[in-house]
Amino acid sequence: MKKLFKIIAIAVCVATLVLSPTLYGFTTSMLINPGVMTNFPTIPFTVNGPVKVTQIIISSSSTNVSNLEFVDTPTNTLTWTNAAYSNILSYATNVVTNYVNYYGRTNSYTNLSLVDVTNSVPAVTNNYNVALHPIITTNATATFQNVNYYFVNGLWITNVAAPGSGPSTVTITYQQ
Repeated sequence: MKKLFKIIAIAVCVATLVLSPTLYGFTTSMLINPGVMTNFPTIPFTVNGPVKVTQIIISSSSTNVSNLEFVDTPTNTLTWTNAAYSNILSYATNVVTNYVNYYGRTNSYTNLSLVDVTNSVPAVTNNYNVALHPIITTNATATFQNVNYYFVNGLWITNVAAPGSGPSTVTITYQQ
């Protein structure tokens, strides 16, 4: 019995060490210059799937205001375009036919008809989801704790502050 308890205790300790990054999260940090859109290359979206960001810390230097956008996109683009396509719509309708015979009598026939219509749908441009758009004042640090931002495609951040105003430091804690 003592031996079984010891084995279970060791298994629980090992499981806690192995699973703790998954339960509590990973932390990564990056410097983002103004006018630049960048991703966090340390987050392997293609391997482990989507991430849940649980904490964000943004620090702006003494020379700039941080104006960031956190975008759920697979690449450094903010839009995607669906291709144009066509489809066929079918509907049932009545077709009334009037006929005047040789003797001048009018006959009306009502028939049910299935009509097919081709519908052309043009290409449509859509925007990727901007999950967060914080603006942090000069020489300040903002912390967003206990948040649940889900990024399915990829986590890209753009600093839309005025060029030449200095970089911002972003630190995120995430789970996969």
